[in-house]
Amino acid sequence: MAPVEQLDTKYGATKQEREYVQEMLEKKEGVIGLFKKELNKLNTKIIRNFHSDNFVAFEAQKKFETE
Repeated sequence: MAPVEQLDTKYGATKQEREYVQEMLEKKEGVIGLFKKELNKLNTKIIRNFHSDNFVAFEAQKKFETE
């Protein structure tokens, strides 16, 4: 029998995080709106990091080409 994966139950949301989620749920947006908003933030962060990494790699390549 395969081992059962245990959930990490030690994590607790901060008061600010709980208030944010509660506020979003009380608005008309509900759970789906909260999910979409958080997903959009995550996508934006991923895209920003991707472009930053590409810029750093491009600058490094340019530097080595000129030497």
